[in-house]
Amino acid sequence: MTKALLCFAAIFGAAQPAHADQVAFTGNTTANVTLIKDALHNILLYADATAHCSSLESVEARVISPAYKPADAATRPEAGKGTYESWTVSLCGKPTRFLLTFWPASDGGTMFAVTVPYPADAPTLLLSSQ
Repeated sequence: MTKALLCFAAIFGAAQPAHADQVAFTGNTTANVTLIKDALHNILLYADATAHCSSLESVEARVISPAYKPADAATRPEAGKGTYESWTVSLCGKPTRFLLTFWPASDGGTMFAVTVPYPADAPTLLLSSQ
């Protein structure tokens, strides 16, 4: 598990909807920097499409207990090989919670899914920050 306190300077190119110069990323995650950037890109696309928001100020990540299994099969990776995280993202000053799912890809990489709204069955009790 990675303990993160990262600042991303100009995460996205000019063609992206982000206008934040820096994004504070805190908390615990299993994702590496590349995966974080890819997930944030998808979150910004969602924010721009639904709320016309292109400002992402901060992220607080928490790993969810491995015992959690989403009720919605669409958010469960094959054979239970996934890791779930709760990311609270400040979009245009408004905190929005996302469920992030990470699982191994057949080519050795990592696949991910971003789920919003945050599932009602997802636990509020998360693993402690270490």
